[in-house]
Amino acid sequence: MVEGGWCRYLPALLRLQDHDSREKVMVAMDTLLPDCSSTFRSALPLLRSLQAEYERLSQEEQKEQQGDMYFQGLLATTSGLIQHLSEAREEL
Repeated sequence: MVEGGWCRYLPALLRLQDHDSREKVMVAMDTLLPDCSSTFRSALPLLRSLQAEYERLSQEEQKEQQGDMYFQGLLATTSGLIQHLSEAREEL
């Protein structure tokens, strides 16, 4: 996947509007992080924007007491990816 250029293409897919696709992209990014961290760092501003969106949606979800807490899970995924990218930056 790295040789096929996915490191460059994955971050752009975070702009997709549906949450399920974004989740899959973030999981793929987390998997490829050891080989793509330098490329993925350019997505940090977008990831932080998604983190703010998922914080808001997670709060709404908690207020409405919806059972699956889907957005809370997306918030955790987004926050984890931001943390991993930030840690990778510090190691350089």
